[in-house]
Amino acid sequence: MKFTKSRSLMNSITLTETSPQQHYLLWQRLQHLGRRLLNSLKTEEVELRVWSTHDRTGKTWWSADSNRTGKSIHNVSEDQIRRWIEKQQQS
Repeated sequence: MKFTKSRSLMNSITLTETSPQQHYLLWQRLQHLGRRLLNSLKTEEVELRVWSTHDRTGKTWWSADSNRTGKSIHNVSEDQIRRWIEKQQQS
């Protein structure tokens, strides 16, 4: 659904409605940024954090970040997260 142009000062702006999927992805990114911010403020740093999320179909997706390396991975399968964790432990 598109909003039509108005006669106000914002004549050149056209707004489009975002899908629920876009809202969900934005929410996940904001949550991730919030977690990283809180982690950086803690005095005691955690080397590796792992968490899961579920999509609308119920499928589980895994994410992790490493404060030690500064690397992160998001929304991957269980096998992929296991391989990533092993790689982080080796480096």
